[in-house]
Amino acid sequence: MTRTAAQALAANIRARRALLNLSQAHLADAMRGLGHRWNRATVAAVEGDARSVSTDELVGLALVLDALVGELLEPGEEDLNYGGPEPMPPVVAQVWTRSALRLRWNGERLEPRPVPAGLAEYLKEPEGQQSGRALITYILKDVLGPVEVDQHSAERDPLPPTTNPKEAQ
Repeated sequence: MTRTAAQALAANIRARRALLNLSQAHLADAMRGLGHRWNRATVAAVEGDARSVSTDELVGLALVLDALVGELLEPGEEDLNYGGPEPMPPVVAQVWTRSALRLRWNGERLEPRPVPAGLAEYLKEPEGQQSGRALITYILKDVLGPVEVDQHSAERDPLPPTTNPKEAQ
């Protein structure tokens, strides 16, 4: 099954709002506080994929919903339909929306630009087919050092297994 970016955005806004225990009216109030002309019906239309979101509104939603812009666009476990001949696999879409991978359409297919060190090898391994959060953590570990994750994240997205015995200690 595939999901468009607009469908992913609608589903992620709805899920994020529910996670934060915000009503549609509260989300609309917060968006109005940022200068957007939103009401409860606007939220319902956006969450139902019946109304598009402007770039400025997307930024406001990310701030109000305590999310990264890419998190709001992430297709989850479904392929992302970006309009090309083949949908983008979920793990690639997750890495791309989290800004860990640049992709370019060359007129025929998607090309990574450039692939971060170790990413291609990691994705080839069966244990590399994990959630976006674990993949991002794996990619950034050399840059950030040990990454702290909250307990809920650790339960949802285990860190990728290490092949280096020194790292396992």
